[in-house]
Amino acid sequence: VFEVHGKEEWRFGGVVWNAAARVAHGLVFKSRRLAEAYKSPKPSVVTHCNGVDLDAYTNISTSRERLGLPADIFLVMYAGSFLWYSMNTIIDMLSMTDADTVLVIVGATPKDTEALVKRAKAGGVEGRVVIVPRVRPVQVPEYLSVADVLVNPFSVTYAGSISSKLYEYLAVGRPIVSSRGDSNTEILTDEENALIVDLEPSAFAQAISRLKKDNALAQKISAGAKRDAVRYTWQKRGQVIADFLDTI
Repeated sequence: VFEVHGKEEWRFGGVVWNAAARVAHGLVFKSRRLAEAYKSPKPSVVTHCNGVDLDAYTNISTSRERLGLPADIFLVMYAGSFLWYSMNTIIDMLSMTDADTVLVIVGATPKDTEALVKRAKAGGVEGRVVIVPRVRPVQVPEYLSVADVLVNPFSVTYAGSISSKLYEYLAVGRPIVSSRGDSNTEILTDEENALIVDLEPSAFAQAISRLKKDNALAQKISAGAKRDAVRYTWQKRGQVIADFLDTI
């Protein structure tokens, strides 16, 4: 059984993935759209390529002060590397938001940090960007939990492409603003567990402003995110694959 994560993302990946799909007795796809792209007659199942440990997102005890983050501001957060994500979108959106909106980026590499600082200075928003270097995985829930909004500027639109960080974003139960990618809408529903927008600075800025002004909407999306996170645990993913293997 071959677990399929892509079709054309890497230069030679398509050759390897197509060959593996042909010889496998069964296929596990990371999204419905990817399964549709392969059109394989082989037995298959769809289960997303990532998951979340909900225990790590239960009873989080932390504060902005403890994490060294400003307290009396509207805090927008991004966590992770920028491979396949648009840093320009979330830096440029800052100039379109209120002056008390600050962007915190958690997990930036030295190369990312250099590019982020350069872009922020060019846009005149360097004073509103806080960059936190790489942190241990166990610290990620603490950072995500203190955000007012979590942003996901996913820039990939290959067949079946889906943002793996969304499972952790959902689990922490904070409002999410995300681009579509190709398959993000398989786990996100607009105005239910996220606001889904175009990959444009103005679209992200408008969505953030909506959430800042409309507390009822923010609470609704937060509750929807927490509710839907239970669908994407590692245990449920493992069970789907185990049940599928029993049929091969």
